[in-house]
Amino acid sequence: MSETFQGTVEVRNDAGDTTVSINGNAAALEIGGNNNRGDFIIRDENNNAVVEVREDGGATELAIRDETNQKTFEFSSSTSLLELGGQNSGSGAHIRLYDREGKTGLGYTETNGLALGREDKPSKISLIGDLVIRDDQNAPLLTTSGSLREVKVDKADLVVKDGRLVVKDAQNQKAFDFNGQNGVLWLRDSDNRDVLRINTRSASMRIGHSRKAGEGPIRDRSRIAGEGPVRNEPNETTSAFDFSGQDGELRLMDKQARDTLIVDANSAHMQLGGTGNGGELKIKDDQNRTVFYYKAEKAALVIGEQGNPGHIKVQNSGSKETIHLNGETGDIILANADCAEEFDLLEEMDPGTVMVIDAVGKLKECTDAYDKKVAGVISGAGQYKPGIVLDRQATRNTEGIRMPLALMGKVYCKVTAEETPIEVGDLLTTSSLPGHAMKAGDPLQAFGTVIGKALSPMPSGTGLIPILIALQ
Repeated sequence: MSETFQGTVEVRNDAGDTTVSINGNAAALEIGGNNNRGDFIIRDENNNAVVEVREDGGATELAIRDETNQKTFEFSSSTSLLELGGQNSGSGAHIRLYDREGKTGLGYTETNGLALGREDKPSKISLIGDLVIRDDQNAPLLTTSGSLREVKVDKADLVVKDGRLVVKDAQNQKAFDFNGQNGVLWLRDSDNRDVLRINTRSASMRIGHSRKAGEGPIRDRSRIAGEGPVRNEPNETTSAFDFSGQDGELRLMDKQARDTLIVDANSAHMQLGGTGNGGELKIKDDQNRTVFYYKAEKAALVIGEQGNPGHIKVQNSGSKETIHLNGETGDIILANADCAEEFDLLEEMDPGTVMVIDAVGKLKECTDAYDKKVAGVISGAGQYKPGIVLDRQATRNTEGIRMPLALMGKVYCKVTAEETPIEVGDLLTTSSLPGHAMKAGDPLQAFGTVIGKALSPMPSGTGLIPILIALQ
């Protein structure tokens, strides 16, 4: 049975006060009034209240219950508190907020937690006040304070994976910037200049920049706050680590406050060890074998290890290897040719010149054939350079000049074949042409005057040919 009414339908109490009013024109339902509290209740077939709207002391409370009569939705106007779910509310609370495209912009489930934004369209969240994230024991893990402008992490790890964590100052400039994608951490000063940069991919750290030197302190676990360098123990006054970016100096100290490592950037100087604590340097290979070891106390250097022999290689300015000490074979390999020794000369001569001894013991170029005063050939001509030079002196003689004279090995020599052609293997001696050698054709005169053997022929004329030094 149904009835239709137009206008307003009123229900009154025993005192004649209107407690329920239905206004058809305004499509309005009013419950309560005139000093009567209004409640709105919807019950199921078992007479259980499933929806309740009650007024209590000027505040309104809205409650929705499930089939077990447990509250799953509750809102109180006095506390502005909205509660979803409950201890016995089945699958727990679910929240979904949709954007204009009908896709979930914010969602919450008991299983997956809170999700903000879409994969194809990231969202932002703005909070006024404090945000607290707690663990399953209701202990705070992360707290953000809008009034203090700080983020506090308690007993938890802050993880940024393939993302970016940025902290800005009062001028909205980046003071802290961590890029999880690139593995780079920046700290910036008030002028937005990088003063600390750590690159995890290249395992490098840079402190300071072109206009501002970086400074310590860097602290161990015993010192978290305060000023000054790193200490060995909480109550000690000696430093274990001291870094000054202004002076460009890094110092590591032992327990007796003795400098054991000093790196001075201004002078490009590094010192290892010190008084009472000699330095040692070890370098290991990928199999943890010490292949480079230097012990200052014994002034000993060891290169190589069993299974990984040591080598020392020296290159010239053209990146050509000139000296090679082979630890496996025990060889010293010299790229250059002869063994020479420096002598005093009366005057400077060209490399390859044949030299004889003068009356005062100095050397001069030869001018006579078969001269028994022959000493050798000035080293360094052509492609043959001296491999070893003996009696090398830092300063030249004030009365003359010093040059290396080949004593043994291969050397380029000035020769003349104007009288007799020179063939490979011919003995050579001094000639009357100044500074030149010639073929020793007279065995009797050649005794004591031979300087070596020809390694290349000279059919006629004069020039440079390689010879093997062999004074006879």
